[in-house]
Amino acid sequence: SAFRCSYFGAFSRVSCENITTEANYPIQSISEATVHTTGISQAEAISNIKNVLNQGKAIWFAFFLPDNASWNSFYNFWNNQSENALWDSDNFCGQTWDTYEGGGHAVTLVGYDDSAADTDDHYWIALNSWGTTAGRPNGIFHVKMYINYNCTLRGLSSYPLGFQTLNIEWGVAQADPVDRTAPVVTAFSVPTVSKSLTVPVNVFTATDNMEVTGYMITASSAKPSSSAAGWSANAPTRYTFQSGTLGTKTLYAWAKDAAGNVSSYKSASLTLSMPDLIVSAVSNWSTTITASRRSFSITDTNKNQGNAAAPVSVTKYYLSTTPSRTANAILLGGTRSVKAIAVGKTSRGSAKVTVPQGIAKTVYYAIACADDNLVVNESSESNNCKASSRKITVKY
Repeated sequence: SAFRCSYFGAFSRVSCENITTEANYPIQSISEATVHTTGISQAEAISNIKNVLNQGKAIWFAFFLPDNASWNSFYNFWNNQSENALWDSDNFCGQTWDTYEGGGHAVTLVGYDDSAADTDDHYWIALNSWGTTAGRPNGIFHVKMYINYNCTLRGLSSYPLGFQTLNIEWGVAQADPVDRTAPVVTAFSVPTVSKSLTVPVNVFTATDNMEVTGYMITASSAKPSSSAAGWSANAPTRYTFQSGTLGTKTLYAWAKDAAGNVSSYKSASLTLSMPDLIVSAVSNWSTTITASRRSFSITDTNKNQGNAAAPVSVTKYYLSTTPSRTANAILLGGTRSVKAIAVGKTSRGSAKVTVPQGIAKTVYYAIACADDNLVVNESSESNNCKASSRKITVKY
């Protein structure tokens, strides 16, 4: 048989992960043994307890307290004193057992300290099952070593202090049937500079003790879950940043296996160097379009707010019933050629535009759109247009 932490972990405030190093512990045989401490001298009792602890075994230590007052004293000791304080069980020896208030508790002795010159400062180290507190970060308390092991309580037929251990013959450890080994990303790199939001991946490789079943690249160092969207069966060959991204960025490569284990990341940094054209200003005189007057002049300013120079481009113009260029916007005749624009610089110019015939008779916004032929590879293509504050009225 084997002890499995997953089942018994529910019965203690101390998690199995804090007290075990393996998933299972095969046992060939197990038997209980009493550590003799009564009917013998104090020195013999202490020697018997030390003998077990020195074999690397723990000791089950049970104690009975006679009434509520004794228990409240122990609770106060546990809750309000530090791990360096000594608990002295002799304080309740000889008291009368109260059938309704008395009770017992068991802890585990895991070691001792007898290094002090004064034996009054020697103690057993007891691990409690009550978890940790601010004053007890390790969940332990110290039990005074030199006590009356032949202590009795009036009205209680058994000794109030008991010590037991287990004699265990261990078997050969079985292989853990669950794969708990995460993959390892062995290599990941991208170009150090990219002039496109879509960045090629130079290399992305990973290994696993079983098999790598998923690959992912993210722009965040937060580990993705194995069920997150974005995993691919093959290593990605490119990564696309969100629109508007510029400057130095870091990418993180991850791998997962069939058991859901996710690797640690391997990162690579790069600089996104791209122009970003916007129309920072646009103006025109308020104009009424008639049968004899179907054109007007419009002035706009293109600005490059990216971190790389923008090549020559073309600005086009539209009429729209909303201040945004929608799919229903009406393209006007006439364009403006825009010279190359350095980082942070502008280009201002005017164009004479013509309103096509047959459009709806209503009031429109005049809109200028930079790089409307989409020849400039920008960090964002969604911020290229701007509407004039003065509207155009079409009457014919």
